[in-house]
Amino acid sequence: MLFPGRRSATFFLAFFAACSELPPPGAGESYVPVSQALMQGSAFVGVNRSAMTVAQGGAGIDVTSDDEHFYLAINRKALAKKWFLSAFMKQYFPGAVKYGAARSLGTRVVSFKIQNDKLYVFSADSIKKTSDTFDPEVIIDAYPLVTGYAPFNAQPGSGAYVLIDPAAGMNRFNMASEASGAGGVRFEIELAFVQRLRPISDGLTYELAFTGYADGTGVDWWASMYGEDNTLRGSGTLGMALREYRESPGFEPAGYSDHYFSSDLQMVANTGFKKSPSAKWAIAPGMEPIVWKISPQVLEAAKTPELLGYDVVQAMKNGVLRWNDAFGFEALRVEIASADESYADDDVNYLIFDKDPSYGAAFANWRTNPNTGEIRGASVYFNAGWFGTATGAAKATTHRPPSAKPPADLPQLAWGGMKEDRLCTYAQRTLTSLKHPASLISGGITMTEKQKFEEYVTHVVLHEVGHTLGLRHNFRGSLLPPSSSVMDYLNDDDTFFLGHPQAYDVDAIRFLYGLSKDEPKQPFCTDGGIYESADCNQFDTGAVPLVGYAKDYSEFVESLFDPTSTRFKWARYWQTYYYSWYLTDMMKFVRDGTAPHAENALAAIMAPISVGLSKHTAAADQELLNELHQIFLRNLYLDAPRDWGALEYPLPTMGSPLATTIIRELKGTIENTDKVRTYGTRRVAVDSLKAMQSTEALEALRDANLMLAIEATRLAGATLLEHQDLMGRIDAAMHPYFLK
Repeated sequence: MLFPGRRSATFFLAFFAACSELPPPGAGESYVPVSQALMQGSAFVGVNRSAMTVAQGGAGIDVTSDDEHFYLAINRKALAKKWFLSAFMKQYFPGAVKYGAARSLGTRVVSFKIQNDKLYVFSADSIKKTSDTFDPEVIIDAYPLVTGYAPFNAQPGSGAYVLIDPAAGMNRFNMASEASGAGGVRFEIELAFVQRLRPISDGLTYELAFTGYADGTGVDWWASMYGEDNTLRGSGTLGMALREYRESPGFEPAGYSDHYFSSDLQMVANTGFKKSPSAKWAIAPGMEPIVWKISPQVLEAAKTPELLGYDVVQAMKNGVLRWNDAFGFEALRVEIASADESYADDDVNYLIFDKDPSYGAAFANWRTNPNTGEIRGASVYFNAGWFGTATGAAKATTHRPPSAKPPADLPQLAWGGMKEDRLCTYAQRTLTSLKHPASLISGGITMTEKQKFEEYVTHVVLHEVGHTLGLRHNFRGSLLPPSSSVMDYLNDDDTFFLGHPQAYDVDAIRFLYGLSKDEPKQPFCTDGGIYESADCNQFDTGAVPLVGYAKDYSEFVESLFDPTSTRFKWARYWQTYYYSWYLTDMMKFVRDGTAPHAENALAAIMAPISVGLSKHTAAADQELLNELHQIFLRNLYLDAPRDWGALEYPLPTMGSPLATTIIRELKGTIENTDKVRTYGTRRVAVDSLKAMQSTEALEALRDANLMLAIEATRLAGATLLEHQDLMGRIDAAMHPYFLK
């Protein structure tokens, strides 16, 4: 059986198949007889068992026809040396990419030791040493030695080697177990099968197909949706690599910065401190460009009828090559991958293309040297769903919004441009999309549908490749419209014009790679900031993001009450569910407390639902109106915000315009001044005033209770009972009122 990456039979000399010794980098791949490799002292020798056995019988065979049967011989002199051990989840079942396929599981620095007929794999990195006294020996895996294989033992030089079966690891500490057990559930491999042994210039790669079981809670019940009826069982294929440990000449580790992803956390020996160097490649002027491979399946996709009018391949290539503008020299190069090359190969940087559009995101991976933070390789996942997203977005008439020029000392890009631990999950926006405020779409440059489609695709790839270069998200990029960074998450109208690295990106790249001494000065915030700051948002637009959010919120709420609209009419649950998300976006501005945005945001939230303001008081609208109003009231003081970081910005309870507005709203709700608030909504208002814990709120409860007492004289029956229950709720809230 032929496996991708194997050479033709002419590269296998008659007796044995073997991995080459380790030549200088770039010397290429070769296959030599086992006997020759052993005598040369090769570090690793892949012993093709079928070829050896049949050759002893005198028959000539094509050894590539049955090359999955092999042992691995390791030179005893190589055991104590340092090696990179990497694992990449090439395949996973159930769920494929949804459950973990196409992701790097990390890289370790390892060495080997023999004891009691086992070959032990030890961690050999320098990041675990806490002091000269405590430098732990961490066992990663163990393999039983193969001692009785006569065809190998008869070869000259075999005594200098240890022989193992790569499929026979103990699998209790290996990469697959750690990835599958990341949430605290142990996953142990039960069966394993090794295939596709492939020598490379500084080591070897192979694939490990496995099936195993989780100890306790497995994947989850969704597994059955993907064809796996046992939720404890998982199967997959790992791309494994064992490569000589090297640090690129002249590479200088970079210090930690919020602008960049950090590599493995490292102990600083004898200090009690830790450090996290920023991850980066060994990129410098005069270097040999880093080659990215694009899946050949893109060529097939480009021929489909719906994509015939677009240059899909060049658009994806541009997403890699345009980063050279930021470096100022050719740092990256792009080629179409051959059928022999796999995205799980450790020596390949690969842009993975998936014809299945159902995973609604793109993401990036990398492989770093844990000792230094040097990036050794990377991949990007991209699926056909992005083509559909780009097509839909490109069909709208769009104008280029005004854009600030980058500083004069930066390279002037040809035109405005387009646009992503797993380093990022860049989701396709298909349900809702913010639109430009009217003030931002006047005049400017028009684009054809073809240009918009291609720049959209370029932007997504550019964003993901930016992550593999070390850049984190910058969600404040949009404060310099359309954005100062392709590392922002942008709405469609902005995305079309961000197909080149922008001012922030250029500054960030040049500082990380030592091409400039100045850190970026453009507005910046990354993932953690979206839970803390109102202007650190995904998919916002404009220098004043509240304008876009308020418009989007208002349009959404009005659509719910519009009898001619079909938006979410099929389920009330989804109406209120998505309302809570729109509300959360708006409440960030309220909780941030920055004037006048906080007051403006609160006014915009209340306009369509508030007592005395809402126009949706008709009998047919009252049920929905009360449900939305309750969600808003609970969001104030009762429910934890959907963005947990917002708890750091509690709403004021007294002495501010915001508090005054909120108390007025709650009091008016209890008194039902517009005569359409249910007793359920009024009870929520009572609880909210109780939660405020201020004298102003207590006073509002007292005054509202007096009004209710007067109203009670005019009521009877069930209505009177509910009314009295509401008054009792107020009494219970007031006596006592203060909790501390």
